[in-house]
Amino acid sequence: MSTQSDNFVPHIRTALFVDFDNIFIRLQEQDACVANRFATNPEKWLAWAETQKPYDALGRCANGRKILVRKCYLNPQTFQKYRPYFIRSAFEVVDCPPLTNQGKTSADIHIVMDILDSLSHATHFDEFMIFSGDADFTPLLLRLRQYDRRSAVLSVGYTSPAYKAACDYVIEEDAFIETALGVNGFREYTDEPCHIIRICPEKKEIPAEIPLDPNLKTDIAKHITDVTKESNAPIALSKLAQQVGRTFGEKVWLDSGMSFKDFLMGLGISNLKISAVGPGYIYDPSRHDQPRSSDQADAFMSEYPEIAPIARKIHQLTDVPYLPPHHYEVLLRAITEEVNKNGFQLNRTSKMVRDRCNEMGASIARAHVNFVLRAITFIGHRLGENEFEKPEELGEALIKDILKLCKIAQLEPTKEEVWLIHDWIKTKNSSTLSASPR
Repeated sequence: MSTQSDNFVPHIRTALFVDFDNIFIRLQEQDACVANRFATNPEKWLAWAETQKPYDALGRCANGRKILVRKCYLNPQTFQKYRPYFIRSAFEVVDCPPLTNQGKTSADIHIVMDILDSLSHATHFDEFMIFSGDADFTPLLLRLRQYDRRSAVLSVGYTSPAYKAACDYVIEEDAFIETALGVNGFREYTDEPCHIIRICPEKKEIPAEIPLDPNLKTDIAKHITDVTKESNAPIALSKLAQQVGRTFGEKVWLDSGMSFKDFLMGLGISNLKISAVGPGYIYDPSRHDQPRSSDQADAFMSEYPEIAPIARKIHQLTDVPYLPPHHYEVLLRAITEEVNKNGFQLNRTSKMVRDRCNEMGASIARAHVNFVLRAITFIGHRLGENEFEKPEELGEALIKDILKLCKIAQLEPTKEEVWLIHDWIKTKNSSTLSASPR
């Protein structure tokens, strides 16, 4: 009988199953360098998997993770050259050649059978780790839960909400790429050549004064004051930026290197205040209550009461970011500008776009940017391969992906709801946009 405490295990006993084709192909769609790093250096991400947190997913203290079973399933006709790397890393490589004219392999069936066999193994595996984004494994994850075994999943790209809900722990793709593979969007930490190498430029200092004609500066300040005082509630900075841009042109602040928030502060409008509560607001203390964090959840509904219900439903069933239309407009414009200027590489682009959106007053998380970038890519639009990207084309690609995800989630939008989705993901010039269905 063991003398160890019931609340302590020396390590988490893990069995790892890698659907090589699924992970490699999805990584390659985003960046060939990242995919090659995954395929040729499994030792690196194995070491990360054995030491990464959280260990307390089992509800017990553990001294790390020990991967006792390592199985990799790959198509030998296409990916034979990567086989030696996994053999060298003590993987059992299971060849899964195509069985149909469409190239379908039996990897998923092999994985299911091997995991079910492992449930009765003499070694009581605490955790089953599956590297695959194939939602067909959802019933398998539910079966593992019935046996009181823990599961961790790595999925690249879009992941079905049902698939994520069925496992105990989702390995974040960004964390895997940046930490496990040793790659991030700004600097590559090894000597291996890779086109994602980029040194983050030094941040420009904000000018003490706005380099504008004094009369124009006065006109803009008066316009902002009037718009704010006429509003019944604090105004989101991103929405105000669009109004100012339509009236005076975006160049009035973009050419100065300022964010819109810094531009506002430089105008010296003493009777208005700027709130740091996301996504950022301007308000008149004599007329408006100070924005609170709890107001954010209702902001979408109050500004776009017709769009918000279908947007929330889609978000709940598909994980499409629940962002208001003017945030999507800012996001699509930022993606267009960044890709046209610097090309596309997922990690770098997502960080630069997130920073740009925040500068424009739109509080958009990197996870939101990544979702949109992947959605546009998975629908077949190859970012950076066109001569000139346009925000309306990216918006149309995103809408196609959203409708596809709705179909997968068994959500059938009505004709009116489809129009609302088009108004949600604004795809026309800002001067012609409407928050209501046509």
